[in-house]
Amino acid sequence: MVTVDEVLRSAGDACERQLRGWVGSLQGPAAEVAACQFGWLGEGARQGGKYVRAALTLACARAVGGTDRQAAPAAAAVVHNLSLLYDDVLDGDTVRRHRAAAWQVFGPSSAARSADAMMLTAFDVLSEAVGPDGPVAREASAALMDVLIQLVVGGAMTRVYAGLSVTVGGRNASASRIDRGYGNISTVSGNWPSIPKN
Repeated sequence: MVTVDEVLRSAGDACERQLRGWVGSLQGPAAEVAACQFGWLGEGARQGGKYVRAALTLACARAVGGTDRQAAPAAAAVVHNLSLLYDDVLDGDTVRRHRAAAWQVFGPSSAARSADAMMLTAFDVLSEAVGPDGPVAREASAALMDVLIQLVVGGAMTRVYAGLSVTVGGRNASASRIDRGYGNISTVSGNWPSIPKN
């Protein structure tokens, strides 16, 4: 029987090389912040994430006959980590994964800009997996965009929990939407949509 640890390790192996190549292409401070966020740089290096979301994307793809490449586990890992970067800055959390949060090391401005870079290039990571053209790429990109928008809304929604009034699109927002935004990172890859069966 395959253990959970083995599944997560396999997911990390499936996407870490691509992630490292992508982070290296960012260059400068953005690359350093991203490398720190992934647990590859700084004090306590190798205390990165567990690749749970990457594992979920692989499981979804395999369940419908898709390939590991089509699953785009690295894209899910990128979106999850950029959400953590934003979250730590907005909430003032100083520790992430038992080490100093990236914004504590590089400053909030550098962390936010690195998260912006990760957000924009998440689409490159995705297109490498499913190809730049065709219905799968279009649907996958639309699903990714939807999740990113919900993350932005969710970030604003944290103010609701503090008792502040928040208006989104001219209407009062509901606090319950915050969990929908963050939770969808785990399910968006199941919508990397109709992966063709082999």
